[in-house]
Amino acid sequence: MDKMKVENMRYCFLSALMLLAAPAWAEEPDEESPAGMILHADTPLFGDETEDKWPQAFTSDDAKEFGCTSRVAFGDWRIQPSDPDEDPFWYRVSNYGVFHCWANVAQAPAREALAHAVVAPSFFIFLGTEGATELWALQKGAVPGSDYLLLARERGDGIIRRFSLLQRDCTGQALRKGRQLDILNTRYCHVASPADLLAIARRMVKRQPLGILALVPDAKDDGEVDSQTP
Repeated sequence: MDKMKVENMRYCFLSALMLLAAPAWAEEPDEESPAGMILHADTPLFGDETEDKWPQAFTSDDAKEFGCTSRVAFGDWRIQPSDPDEDPFWYRVSNYGVFHCWANVAQAPAREALAHAVVAPSFFIFLGTEGATELWALQKGAVPGSDYLLLARERGDGIIRRFSLLQRDCTGQALRKGRQLDILNTRYCHVASPADLLAIARRMVKRQPLGILALVPDAKDDGEVDSQTP
């Protein structure tokens, strides 16, 4: 067998291995599988006019204390997928500062990688209710636009440490699909308004969740107030 044939066979073999090892984001979504599409808005849907957006600023009555507080705990959160064959995924939620309030959110496939992950300025948004269930969204990023996770929990008070992670899906004009790009997935859901996001959440809460997003038991930061006294 000549050298050219050997090289061609080696190339075909390596190409087959790369195809088998292609990451999930490089595959066309399975219509029958639980939906985890990207929900994206060209500009953030929720700004300073949104009252139930966390973290948020506070000032004491005597103006001697001020800072940032949150209904959602700071710390390391783990997604435990409903599918036992899928691996957990990690988020780190930390407070940005005292004078300006948002959460820095890092994400990584392993907890030890969170320290080196890129962070996105983010907010937890209370969207509304569906029966006895609270519907929430995690708004990640500001420019160019924001991505959204859909979350749900039973009604309750106090610091939040656990959510159900809802599926993410859309149809019709909200579905965006780019040109064919090898095996890369080019589909995502374009969300045009807060009402559209709430409508998606109300549909998704009726489906089996993708998993549980929960604060890990030994997280050090527990949503406490970060404040400063002048």
